[in-house]
Amino acid sequence: MIYKTEQNQKLIAYLRSAASQLPMQTIVADMKAQGVAESTTYRLMRELVEAGEVRRFVTGHNRRFYYQAVRDAACGRHMHLKCVKCGKLVHLSPCVSDFIERQVLAANRFVIDEGMTLLLGRCRACSRPGEEEARP
Repeated sequence: MIYKTEQNQKLIAYLRSAASQLPMQTIVADMKAQGVAESTTYRLMRELVEAGEVRRFVTGHNRRFYYQAVRDAACGRHMHLKCVKCGKLVHLSPCVSDFIERQVLAANRFVIDEGMTLLLGRCRACSRPGEEEARP
C-alpha cells in the first residue's frame, strides 16, 4: 500500500505533468528542488512502479531506466512507440497493437506483454527527409 504523503503527491504530480519519459537522474534533481530527498525519491519510485502507477522502461543496451506515470488502466494494454531522438512517446492504437501481437504469436508462438513493449524509432518530426517513403 502506498501512503499519500506530501512527497508522494509531489512526485506523482511531477511525473503526470511530464511530456515524455524521464531518466531517474532528472527526476531526482527536480524532486530535490522541490524539497524531496534523493533517498525518498528512489524509495517512492520503487513503490510506485510496484503498485503499477509508474512504468519503468529500459532503453538500448545500457540499462538506463526511464520512468513515466501511468495515465489510465488502458495504458498497460497497448504498445508504445518512442522517438530515440526527441524522446516523444506515442501510444500505439489498441487495434494496431493487437494486430502486431497476433502476428508475433502466429509466427513465433511468443506472447507479447503489450504494456511493457516499447518500439524504438524516430517520429515524423525527427525522421530524415524521404525516410518514411523509402520503407515498404
